[in-house]
Amino acid sequence: MPTALARVQVLCPPELIADLKTLAKHNRRSMSALCGEILAHALRSGKYRDQLEEAQIRVPVKPDPRTRRPQAQFRADAAKAVLDGADIEDPRMQKILMAMKILMEDDDE
Repeated sequence: MPTALARVQVLCPPELIADLKTLAKHNRRSMSALCGEILAHALRSGKYRDQLEEAQIRVPVKPDPRTRRPQAQFRADAAKAVLDGADIEDPRMQKILMAMKILMEDDDE
């Protein structure tokens, strides 16, 4: 499933992959979800928690992309349709133009 979250690629020996697949199937979860949970748990453990607290350089947390308001995807389509001679009196086109007007007002605030 597509996601806006960042990805990390990890190279693992075959034994570790077999264990991860076994746990993922046992828990009926994806490998990605399981690995994310294991990483989160490891970072909260004593060894890594202490290292995080002592770190001289802190990497800032980026905003979670899943919480942003999605961009309207029809702006370009509506603009292209108007430029291509679409009937702007069509009720469907009126709805699109009204939505664009509302979005533009939100962007100005």
